[in-house]
Amino acid sequence: SFSWTCISLLPSPTSCTSSLTPSPTGETALLSASSLSSGALLTISLTFTVSANLGGSIGLITRSSTTSTNLTTVADAPLVSLLHVTSSTVSSPGRLSAGSALRLSSTVTPEPSSSLGPSDLIYSWSDTSGLLDGLSASGRLSSLGAPVLVIAGGSLTPGVTYSFTVSVTDPETGGSSQTSVSVEILIAPSVTSVDFSPSAGGVRETVFKLAAYAT
Repeated sequence: SFSWTCISLLPSPTSCTSSLTPSPTGETALLSASSLSSGALLTISLTFTVSANLGGSIGLITRSSTTSTNLTTVADAPLVSLLHVTSSTVSSPGRLSAGSALRLSSTVTPEPSSSLGPSDLIYSWSDTSGLLDGLSASGRLSSLGAPVLVIAGGSLTPGVTYSFTVSVTDPETGGSSQTSVSVEILIAPSVTSVDFSPSAGGVRETVFKLAAYAT
């Protein structure tokens, strides 16, 4: 399940969750334009929760992860949002399996007074770890000036959480805005041992039980 929250930080922390309208599946949400004012600073968070009933003595297991992004509203600037694009079979925004390619897609609404469209704006990608500057062309599959960011599989380190930021500038008005998203690279499970019992048996008589253990 997906749960969205919104906090307006200025002048004092105030909930703005009621301004968010989640999609029917909850993966995306729309922020009401009437809730935005020049100079506002919003923190928008998404919590993803998954539960599985394993039965027996284990029972119900629940896991959740939360990612947040800050949205600053300025006058005469485009509105930009950032989405971690997942596959049709794996839908875990903010989390990525080890070895998988990463795709981040920005959605931009130009400032109403500007005559420019989204494709005419200036895009710039960055990250807090410095990863993007050091990647070769084979690792970074898109330009740092493109609306999307694509990083080849195997270029991100398992166990590390990366924070990516896209800045968008309108060259006509000079207004600029940015937003960030964090993506956790998951560590692949490792099989530590395989046991079998009994240790000996008769041909075509004994049924052996195999058990694998992983971390």
